[in-house]
Amino acid sequence: MKITVLDGNALNPGDLSWSQVEKFGSLTVYPRTLPEDVVSRIGDSDAILLNKINITEEVLSKCPNLKYIGVQATGYNGP
Repeated sequence: MKITVLDGNALNPGDLSWSQVEKFGSLTVYPRTLPEDVVSRIGDSDAILLNKINITEEVLSKCPNLKYIGVQATGYNGP
């Protein structure tokens, strides 16, 4: 399984280990991701973890392998 973290610094500023997540597959952690880089960074990932990034319908349509989106935050984006 390919796992991608799009904004690792928001989830883990450096004081925690990613080893528990690495047990589930190949892990790539990006400290921060700009909106225009989301699709290229997710690529063919099976799972993503994020905090500040918005995943839109357009992003989902370009990432057919994506099976899991883990939002590591509280709250929601509402109208």
